[in-house]
Amino acid sequence: MKRWLLSWELGHGLGHLAALTAVARQALLHGIEPIIASSQPLPETVTLPAGARFLLAPTWPRVTQPLTGTSSMSELLFEQGFAQPDALVAKVQGWRDLIEIVGPSAVIVDHAPTALLTAKALKIPTVQLGTGFAVPPSDGRSAMPSFRDWEAPNGLRMAQAELAINKALLHAAARTGLPLSTSTAALYCAPAVIRSLPMLDHYSPSLRAACGAPSFCGPLELTRSGTTASGASRIPDWPGAAGHKHRRILAYLKVSHPLTLPVLNALASLQAHSAVSALVYVEGAEGVGNPHANIHIQNTPLPFKQLLQGSTAQPGATLVIHQGGIGASSQALLAGVPQLLLPDMAEAFITARTLVREQVAELLRPEASRERVHQMLKQMIDGKHYRDRATLLAKQNDAFAGDNGAQLWRLLTLAIPESFF
Repeated sequence: MKRWLLSWELGHGLGHLAALTAVARQALLHGIEPIIASSQPLPETVTLPAGARFLLAPTWPRVTQPLTGTSSMSELLFEQGFAQPDALVAKVQGWRDLIEIVGPSAVIVDHAPTALLTAKALKIPTVQLGTGFAVPPSDGRSAMPSFRDWEAPNGLRMAQAELAINKALLHAAARTGLPLSTSTAALYCAPAVIRSLPMLDHYSPSLRAACGAPSFCGPLELTRSGTTASGASRIPDWPGAAGHKHRRILAYLKVSHPLTLPVLNALASLQAHSAVSALVYVEGAEGVGNPHANIHIQNTPLPFKQLLQGSTAQPGATLVIHQGGIGASSQALLAGVPQLLLPDMAEAFITARTLVREQVAELLRPEASRERVHQMLKQMIDGKHYRDRATLLAKQNDAFAGDNGAQLWRLLTLAIPESFF
């Protein structure tokens, strides 16, 4: 049986695992053994497909990417320690050992630059899988472009990061004896599949076209504990027996975000306004109470997609509040649901700007006042134009509303030679 290694190193959230488990499910259907290697432990809430295995991979220190400052993938890698020569050598050696033990016929990388670097040097067919942010356009020669298209980047700092990484790559090549890529551009010059909608790409179409347009498979779903292999789960009732006339708000928040408490307070203050009913997941919260009958707060994830879409038994959400992750943003777009976004990292901020520009969402910066939060929430609840625009965009993206796992597999088969299946 052929074996594939599915790798993840950098980034936050469970979208990376959603992508790799989607690949694993498809691989098993086609007689390939999938092994997921992650620099982060497998969460207890995540269920791997039967037949898939999980390994802990070499780690990088986790660094939160700020809204201001970092402008390119080279700078991001620099911040993560990629330019530290001895540390890079150790990580390459760790990935080489892991790859040689697993013996894969192909490697899939989701925001895993050291796995990508090592697998390419070992001449193993390798495909990048990730958001547009994690798959920067590269022609193999030019410096990494800026993703901050709303302002002039710090060109000197970007160039310094490039040079430092290139120096570390040369050092690692000499120390390991592997023919490693010697620049960030060469590293990211590899086949790619982007797991989002084309309209949510973090780089402009002109930048993509200059480097060879990537393929898009649409958003991928994560199977959690307590769900079926297809991701189906019991859909909770909207609080207060919400019907079609209610404003049904689905919120995914983090206890550490500065706007989480203001949003919860705003929901509570609007409980009598327009018959608001809210289901809220607060990541990292313990012992959160439910102060109002029509606002249910919990610290375990809700079935996001199912609550967006609704069912014959109960209607779906009419507004979703979240951090601006690409998976949640894509699913809300496909369901035709307006979004109120609370981005706290550059990747999510770029996504939020796109959705605001498309008139389907509004964003709140972390420093927003309580009055601003309340005002914006009421505006989104009452704004019919947001709902109309969301319905239109859902129709425009209907091609990605089906089985994106199958579409992902088709694209992988085009990127990997047939003999490696």
